[in-house]
Amino acid sequence: MANLTQSELVFAVGELIVEDPKIASKPWDALSLVATFNNNSEKLSGYRYWGESEYEAAEIGNFGDILDKLLELRDAMGDEVDGLWVQCLLQITKPDYAFRVQYEYSDPQRWSPHEMTPTMQEFAASLRPSENAKL
Repeated sequence: MANLTQSELVFAVGELIVEDPKIASKPWDALSLVATFNNNSEKLSGYRYWGESEYEAAEIGNFGDILDKLLELRDAMGDEVDGLWVQCLLQITKPDYAFRVQYEYSDPQRWSPHEMTPTMQEFAASLRPSENAKL
């Protein structure tokens, strides 16, 4: 069970995402963001979804603040488990702003595209929160 600090950090990450000016400036029903920490590099990318099948790459304005908070969370979790996660998937759905976070400890490519396509439709669909999944 996560300690209070970890819970507070997860909440803070979610809050930074939904209050991000670029995220908040456009309509969305769901968000999926992937943070990757590997070989001294940090990446944050993902998609915003609306309607039944509409999506676009998510523009993030406070990229640095979100990554900093994720690093804090990663370090806090590392104190309790053997090893640090290398990638996490952050999913938020409306209307209730359900927030789900999944962590990957060994494969820094788990939620990365396996091939580049003009629309990235298959990859975007693979990250979209499932209506059947409990967030």
